[in-house]
Amino acid sequence: MSKKLEGKGLVLSLVAIVLGTFFLSLSMGVNSVILPFYMEGSGEYTDLSISLVLAAEFAAGLFVCFTFPKIIKKYGLLICFIISTLSRVVALYIMSYNESPLSWFVFSLLLGAGNFSGLLIMQTWVNS
Repeated sequence: MSKKLEGKGLVLSLVAIVLGTFFLSLSMGVNSVILPFYMEGSGEYTDLSISLVLAAEFAAGLFVCFTFPKIIKKYGLLICFIISTLSRVVALYIMSYNESPLSWFVFSLLLGAGNFSGLLIMQTWVNS
């Protein structure tokens, strides 16, 4: 009986990792492809503002890779996964209703932090 539960738990974990990776990739694609495409197509944004919005994600990634392992150790994978997911959802939701370059820069930072922390969490989960 316990082997069946382990098997079901393994399948559920695998499904969760695949779905998490899919949604994380979707979120990263929005920031890397759709946002600059929209910003360039609208003609309202300068090349500098487009570059800064894209660079914000990677700036957040640098911050996350040095600080998030300590946060994972302190709060655990589940809490950090929830925080990471909420930061991505909030950033994408607010960005969809706001079009100023400054707000997109700020929420691109939040989106980048959520994306890179999500990557760290997924890799930590798979390796644990």
